[in-house]
Amino acid sequence: MYGRINLCMRRKPLQRARPLPRCTRGIEEFFDQVTPEGEKPKTGRAWTASELRLKSFSDLHKLWFVLLKEKNMLLTQREKRRQTKDHDDFKSPIRLRKVRKSMARIKFVVHERKIVVDKAKLEVRELYRQKLSQEKLKVQDEYLKHKMLNQDQEEAPKDEDTDVRASSN
Repeated sequence: MYGRINLCMRRKPLQRARPLPRCTRGIEEFFDQVTPEGEKPKTGRAWTASELRLKSFSDLHKLWFVLLKEKNMLLTQREKRRQTKDHDDFKSPIRLRKVRKSMARIKFVVHERKIVVDKAKLEVRELYRQKLSQEKLKVQDEYLKHKMLNQDQEEAPKDEDTDVRASSN
């Protein structure tokens, strides 16, 4: 048993479970946190396109889903108020507008990046085509030079042969 490894005794390293997301509230995520009466919920401003341009694609992706959750939560609140015939004004139309504006700006920034990538791809293709055409022309040029040299070498002995034949007659 000393020279062998007993497969039953070999232990696998402990695998840690992925940590749960911070917000695991279930259906409660679709409702805003209750604020005291008369107090407006604290909200920030919409993201600007210049701020979003500085973010990486993965950050934009994460932000998109945070905004999507916020939008769903606000729309759920609005629908709940409509169904319960709560004539109290929808308290967060400005928040919804900010979320929509931020989402539209994310789309715009991603579209800008897509345009840049597409232009770069076209430029690379064009450079590749130019390089291929230059190499093709170079190969054709070398082939023609080689062919011309072979023709010159073949013609030179024929001229000497005809001169030798003419002098021997």
